[in-house]
Amino acid sequence: MTQTHFTGSNVDFFSTGNIRADYIINRLMGGQMLEYWQFMIHYETGTLVNSSVSANTYRFTYQNWNSRFVPEVFLNGGETPLHKDLYEVDYENGRITMRFELQPNDNVQVTYNFSYFTADDLFSYILRALSTCNTAGVGVTNYTIDDAPVNFDGVLADLAIAMCMERLIVDYDVWKGRLVFAISPSGLYEGSDNIISQLEMIKRNCEERAYKSVENPTFKLGRHLAKPTSLYYRSIMYGNGMRTGLHGTSDYGKLRGIVINKGVFGGSLGI
Repeated sequence: MTQTHFTGSNVDFFSTGNIRADYIINRLMGGQMLEYWQFMIHYETGTLVNSSVSANTYRFTYQNWNSRFVPEVFLNGGETPLHKDLYEVDYENGRITMRFELQPNDNVQVTYNFSYFTADDLFSYILRALSTCNTAGVGVTNYTIDDAPVNFDGVLADLAIAMCMERLIVDYDVWKGRLVFAISPSGLYEGSDNIISQLEMIKRNCEERAYKSVENPTFKLGRHLAKPTSLYYRSIMYGNGMRTGLHGTSDYGKLRGIVINKGVFGGSLGI
């Protein structure tokens, strides 16, 4: 049976529509990024959506919920979660719609699991990393995600992880970004230097690994043969030694010193 999710997790494999990108995300990034793809939010009180059409719909801080985790929904601070038939879940937008009429003062709490990064986010980071690989190091290339050499994969993964860490660092300045980290109430209000330093360390390590590879002079060459030179052709035509015969000595190679008639072929070998 084909595996569709990360073993022992709430995360389905990401699908970007590109096989190469999916391999980089799921197989090369997953080992480091898995916990950032399954943050747990406990007992958050939802905000009623102000719409006559969605009178019983509640939105929550984060979207992109993992569908492998069934949200636990509580009514008015209760300790027993409601049966799943009593509500509808919008995993993409992070919303709960109740299937029964609520009173004006009712409130809804939900425990849910979500990924901080979407498939689109991760794919865009890989494309940006590829652009960096094409311009960094020795020479400039124009590889696409489909024809880049296989040795690019690890570098693309490291640079994409570094961009994820950069995103978390930037978002940490916003209240929403701090809610996902296990820090004290005072740290939640003031911010914690420990969190930022840890994210920066991961970012720096990934960047250092990536740029060590990019700066290798042969990184962009791939598995290509060198273009044959005029010396190569001469060795094929004339050889490196001399042939001794009845009529003296002459150059000797596999083509026995073949000469192309200019009048027949309209040109010459040019060597």
